[in-house]
Amino acid sequence: LIIHPTYFDTHALSLLEGIALGTPFIATATFAIQEYKNREPNGILINNPFLPYDSKALPNFKGKALDYAKNVSEHEKVNECMILEICNSMSKIFDNYSFFKYNAMNINVKFTDDYIIDKWLKVLEIFHKNAIHDSDYNAEL
Repeated sequence: LIIHPTYFDTHALSLLEGIALGTPFIATATFAIQEYKNREPNGILINNPFLPYDSKALPNFKGKALDYAKNVSEHEKVNECMILEICNSMSKIFDNYSFFKYNAMNINVKFTDDYIIDKWLKVLEIFHKNAIHDSDYNAEL
């Protein structure tokens, strides 16, 4: 079992490597991590109450990303809630371990270089569209 709780990890390589080996996981629904989960559960995604970017990939914070991440990590109540979610998720996986392990061993997406490059190209396309839209909007002002 891999446990990868994070508020701000953009691309959790250690988690991806574990999934590639067929290991069930618990992780926060943050950035690309949401794409690591199969239709048939190979892991459990827990809530990330801090969304650093909006649906247009624009930051929900001012200043440096690292400062934002440090500030988030200091919220005790949030961390307590995350610990509880992790414990509940561990119970769910351990109670149904053979189910999660089977799904983890039979993932329907292989995270090949081509797959990852394709995903990044789609992200860049979204950024490009938003940048054009934002520059058009600013030009009208």
